[in-house]
Formats: sequence, C-alpha cells, structure tokens
Amino acid sequence: MADWPVYFNDNLLLGNPEKGVGIVTLWTLKDVVASKVPLDDYTILSQLYSRQEGISALVRNCLLNKNIRHIVVTGTDINQSGQALVNLFKKGIDDEGNINGVPFAKLDKEIPCDAVERFRSNVNIHDLRDVRDFSEVAQYVSQLSSDGPYGEPESFPDPEISLPERFPTDYSGFKVRGNFVGEVWLSVLDTIMRFGVVKKSQYSEDQREVLNIVAVIEHEDGNSPKWYEFFPFTRQDLEDYYPQVLSDRRFDNVEYTYGQRLFNFKNLNQIQGIIDKLKDSSYTRRAVAVTWDILHDATNSNAPCLDLLQCLVEDDKLFMTVYFRSHDMFDAWPRNIFALRRLQSFISEGAGIALGSLSVVSCSAHIYERNWQAAKELLDKHSFPLRFEGDPRGNLIIRLQDGKIQVRHLSPEGSPLAIYEGTKAAILYRELCSGHVVSELSHAFDIGCELQKAEIALIKNIPYIQDKALEFS
Repeated sequence: MADWPVYFNDNLLLGNPEKGVGIVTLWTLKDVVASKVPLDDYTILSQLYSRQEGISALVRNCLLNKNIRHIVVTGTDINQSGQALVNLFKKGIDDEGNINGVPFAKLDKEIPCDAVERFRSNVNIHDLRDVRDFSEVAQYVSQLSSDGPYGEPESFPDPEISLPERFPTDYSGFKVRGNFVGEVWLSVLDTIMRFGVVKKSQYSEDQREVLNIVAVIEHEDGNSPKWYEFFPFTRQDLEDYYPQVLSDRRFDNVEYTYGQRLFNFKNLNQIQGIIDKLKDSSYTRRAVAVTWDILHDATNSNAPCLDLLQCLVEDDKLFMTVYFRSHDMFDAWPRNIFALRRLQSFISEGAGIALGSLSVVSCSAHIYERNWQAAKELLDKHSFPLRFEGDPRGNLIIRLQDGKIQVRHLSPEGSPLAIYEGTKAAILYRELCSGHVVSELSHAFDIGCELQKAEIALIKNIPYIQDKALEFS
C-alpha cells in the first residue's frame, strides 16, 4: 500500500517493505534500537505505550499489510503493553475484545474477532524483552525469513471514543483551592463525577467516591459569604443551619449536633479551649477539638462525620484544618463549609489573630446516586472560566541571555530567589520540577510552553519575549 502505515505513521520508522518484520521497542526510544538494527532487516519499527489504542493500531496496520509475518518485541515494558501484546498471541481475547491475562488491555470493538484470529494465526511473535544488548536483536531479526502475504488487506472503521464511567487517576489525594465556597464546590463535584469510584454505601444506594479531597478556601468572608444562585438551598436554609455548628443548642428529634460536641462535649467547651490556647501561645499545636466519642461512636450508626478540627498560626494568620471521615459532597458540603468558615472567623476574632485559609479534608468524599444527575446538570450549566491565579510559590521570568535560556525565580512579592540557565527546555523543566518551583497546574502548562518557545527562538536566532508570539521573518 502506497499510503501504509495508516495509523501513527508519523511516529514509525520504515525500512525494507519486503522483509515482513515489525519491531516493537515498547518504552525504549525507537531510535536507540534502530541504531543497532540495519534498515534492511525490518519493515517497520515503533514504540508501544498503550495496552489499548497502541495495540489496536498495531493490529490494524498489520491487517492492512499482510506481508508483516513477524513481530519482535523488545525494550523496557513499563506498563505491561509488551506483556499484553505477547498475551494477544499466546492467550487471545474474550468476546468483549479484552486481551486475556492483562488488565485494561483491549482491542477496538470495530476489529472483528475473526480478523484478530487471522492475524494471530499468520503472524509470529518473538519475545525479546529480556535482551538489553540490541545488537543481539539485530542478529536475531537478520535470520527471520520473509514468508509473503497471507491475504488481502483488511480495513475497519475507526474506533468511536466514548466517555468512560470514570477517568483514570491516582486513588488518594485531590487538592482543590479557590477563593470562595461556590467555585470550590463546583471543582469538588467535577473531581468526584470525573474520577469517583462507583461503589455501594450503607444506605441502600450506590455512591461515587474519591478518597481524601483537600479543599482550601482562601478568602470567603465567614460572616458575609459570597452567594451563588446555583446552591441547592436558600440563604434562609443556611441561616437555619448555622446554629447546628456554631452553638450547643438542642434540636427536637436530633441525637446531637456538631455544635453540641464542639461547644458542650461532656460540659467542656472545646472552642473556648482553642481560643484560650491560642491566646496563651500562638505557636501551640494543641488547639484541637474532636467530636468523636470513643466510648459510643464506634458502634453508633449515627456517628459524627466531622471528627476533628485544628487551628494553627502561620505568619500571624489563623489557619484551620477540619477532617471529615465521611462527607456527602452534594447535599452537605457547602453548608458545612460555610458554617466552618464562620466558626473559624469566630475563633480568629476571639483569639485576636487575623484570618487565614480554611482546609477541609474529606476522607470519603462521595455523591449519592440520587444526586448524580443533578450534579451533572449543575456542572453542565455552571462553570468558572480559567483565569490567571498567582502561584503562591512565585513567578518565573524567562529570557534569552548570553546564548542560554535564563529562568529567574521571584517570590510573589518580587524578591529574587534563584536563577536557572540552560539551552534545553527539557533539562530546565526537570530542574524546576526538582526544585518544586511551581504549584499551580495552569502555571506549569504556561511555563512549559514558554520554555519551548525560548528554545526555538534560541535555535532559530530570533527574538524571544515572554508571553508574546514568536515572529519568524
């Protein structure tokens, strides 16, 4: 075929079209292997990262060119893409296209099972993943014979991309930071709807859950909160809720409230105790309140979800951290956070210390099934545009200086902190990563773009100005 290969053709190395040998280098750079193998001894050479899209593309390309009769697998197998390819030949696929023996390895559903079997029956797999001297790979492939095509080319519709039930991610630890409760809540909901694991709950309905969301509220006024019309409760609902956290008032038919545990737990006012400790020592680490009754709550089906809060002073500001063992992030979270911010303001005023941020750790951060559709509709209708946020770790000023890329790290106030220099964007970004210079994802993307622009300008000998487009004359 004149236009072969069809899939990922810009990432493949082509050799002798008559040889009938494909070499897969997995996560090892293809040029490293290609430097050891004569061009005449292979038809195609490529890396293979993906156990799904990558293997499907390999199968499609091979079925389009049935002169490929040998596939040699070598290189470093970081994520089992190589094992999945070997298993495709040795163990086959199930009725759903899953490659047997390797998790999350699957062929496109558009490739028929009978075509996969023709591929498996007529192409030989050679597993050389244990070989580290790639000159041995060259010697091996030189002995492989070309057996000629085993049929006419076959092509199939391109795969349809459908959204997964959840996107892959690490399981624990999601930081969401913002100025106000409303904007942070939308990010929290989006995180759970995007990454949450669907599992059973103890209330006879499913939940979508992520572990350990850390929500940081920077500038909410606890006594005059910023209101958004998308909150699923009214201002009066919020006012009615405050006493459940901010007082020891008793409510009919309610076993206890957070406020009772915080302000009158076995006749102890823990909040006043925190204020007194902070007044006595601004560097105390003992300004802690708990709601968990160890004698009763381990077997209590109505045990408190909010279990602990702690206040610490940094740079003359009062920061509060709150821990929830279980947190309904749709129905309960916004009201909880508004009340806790007001509580933090109360402690701040009582101790005479300026207000810092509020951090809330939600261990089981979940949305119940009854609220999934409402959460989706809310996110579809309301979003905050990406806006510039200053990175609390400082700013990076990039320019070309004396034939090098120079990166100056400044504090948020503008004081110089460090200088990084080099000629390669990739080396500089590794140094910045090692120095933990960037904390905001949008800042990292921006700096990555600017470093690459600076390297291009250096190579082309053209002017570079940060945040301006390059001008090619």
